[in-house]
Amino acid sequence: MEEEIEFLKEEIANLENEIIEAEDPEEKAELEKEMAILKRSQGMLEKNKTTLMSTEVKNAHLKEVYMFQVPDIDQLRISKISLEITNEAQLVSHLNSTAMQVNSKIPENIKSLGLQLSDAAKDLDPDSVSTGDLAIGLWMMGSPDLALYMQSLACGQNPSRNDWLNNYAAMLTMMGGEEYALPILQRLDNLNPNNPITLNNIGMVWFGLGALDKAEQYLDSSIKCVGNHSQAKMAKALIEEHKGNKQAAVELVKESLGEGYSEDKENHLRKMGIDPDGSYIRGTDELKDEYLGLQQFINLIPAYPKSATDLAKAQLEWSLFQEKISALDAELIQNIEEYEPIHQRAMDRFYKGEMERSTTFSPFAKKYIARNLKRLIQPTIEEVQLKPKLIEDKFRPDFLQVEALREKLTEFLKEDIPEEVQCRAVSEFVSYANEVRSNYNGEVVRFWKRTINTMAQYHKYYLTPTPETYQYTLMNLEENFVSILAGLNYEPWNAVGTNCSSTPAAAQKTGILPYFEDIHCDKHSEFNLPGLGTIITNCHYMETNFDPYMPLPLELKYKLKDDLLTGQNIGGSVTVEYGFDMDKVPIMPLKIETEANVSTTIEWDSNGISDVSVTGELKVQAGIDQEDSGIKNLTLGGVSSTVSLQSGPSSQLKSAFLK
Repeated sequence: MEEEIEFLKEEIANLENEIIEAEDPEEKAELEKEMAILKRSQGMLEKNKTTLMSTEVKNAHLKEVYMFQVPDIDQLRISKISLEITNEAQLVSHLNSTAMQVNSKIPENIKSLGLQLSDAAKDLDPDSVSTGDLAIGLWMMGSPDLALYMQSLACGQNPSRNDWLNNYAAMLTMMGGEEYALPILQRLDNLNPNNPITLNNIGMVWFGLGALDKAEQYLDSSIKCVGNHSQAKMAKALIEEHKGNKQAAVELVKESLGEGYSEDKENHLRKMGIDPDGSYIRGTDELKDEYLGLQQFINLIPAYPKSATDLAKAQLEWSLFQEKISALDAELIQNIEEYEPIHQRAMDRFYKGEMERSTTFSPFAKKYIARNLKRLIQPTIEEVQLKPKLIEDKFRPDFLQVEALREKLTEFLKEDIPEEVQCRAVSEFVSYANEVRSNYNGEVVRFWKRTINTMAQYHKYYLTPTPETYQYTLMNLEENFVSILAGLNYEPWNAVGTNCSSTPAAAQKTGILPYFEDIHCDKHSEFNLPGLGTIITNCHYMETNFDPYMPLPLELKYKLKDDLLTGQNIGGSVTVEYGFDMDKVPIMPLKIETEANVSTTIEWDSNGISDVSVTGELKVQAGIDQEDSGIKNLTLGGVSSTVSLQSGPSSQLKSAFLK
């Protein structure tokens, strides 16, 4: 990013000199317009750089302590654990004593905020929002201490909600309170044996306490139940590494990465001496060689003449091709000029901060870049600057030879020689000259096709902070490619005085120009956090909108917003499972397969949300449109959801809060 900024600064300085020297008002206006675009690009890059640097500085102290590790066994905490919670009364007593420990660690301002949020939730329809829902939403939005306190309140209000109890135990585990979490999880396991989420969370408790044999038993059981379990497999990998089984550990980390991508996991691979290659990443496309449909335009390039008899036909075909391509180029330039104000308005909103947190990379972007990084960085600014010149240098001797032959042929044709000999000499020149021209043009076009295709995909997932910016970038890339095609030509020969050329009647006209591929963001998800707002992820950015619909005082809303935006992230995952309550499905001409269900899993690491994955699907029969009839009706009548928090492997950061 710094290299790109420096490059733009140099270009702006050069343009400033050109503007000073320009005498033509129109030329000066064009140069000023070009400079304005470069300055906006520079401003965007510098803002992104500042955002990234501030994030790095803010999290610098976390980077040193947030690392996957195997804790030493903690016999003191293990000795305090009670495994005798068999009924609700004992559970309530344990929840009360745990709440006292939690409350002693939570700052007073956080507790005050939590009580006000809980009271506000009670005033709303319980089916719409609850204290437990708010706790998970707060955890997802990056405020673990407030989330833990809210979950403590929720379990105190309703100690019979198993999903709330699980989430409370998971939060306790990930904030260093494993000994408080285990009794809760043991009761849940007794009530509902072989639940993979409960088994994972029990395994993470024993892992955090350093009891690796017990941890491994539960983690193995959890993996056996569901197969795909990124958190359990990561903890298993750490155990295998601790035992000295490096290869087994590496494979488990890669499996965990495939099921739930995380930069922390990739960094752990590097610490193990493995260079991540992205081959294990799922849920994202590979870099495409044919992305914008550029080959369709390349296919329209006319044939190069190979003999004197081809010249008249080539002249007509190339003139028609250049006419159409030049018209398309002019149209694209006009479209860019018309779209520029739309793009500028979006960038103005971005600079003013109206697009909240829009510079945060989305999980899709992180995975896509990690998978394709080596190929994405191929068309660097340096290569774009140097490669065309390298191609020219490569073919310069050939073009010098063409010009030498042209002069030699011109002198030769002045002699009194038979027309047949003249035509043969012209054909030999045309064949050689256009082989050189064809090879040169082909290398230029192939380079720019690869570069522009790659840059389009790079910008889809990287530097564009708004959808309008991406569209504007795409339009410019398309125009760049068309302008390159418009500059192509063949090697002609002025065959006046010879009768070698055929008539142009046999010329093949250029066909209808194709359209560029309609590229849009096909990666989109929106999570509604009850009572709080939404987390929206698109291809290149993630936007967290804090917009609680409960009646909060204005100052409290901003205070909560500040707490959320400065909260620290803790690794783990949340699974939202959707199932069907057949007794509540409204009567309608629709058959639901009873086994159908959907689950969405959102993963975290020390950098925030790192992955989003969906498993299962809603299967609708009887020929009714699924989107318009099925899911909407089911949402109103028969779909229920359960939100389950799954803890991840412990770290120093996680252990620092409740100890």
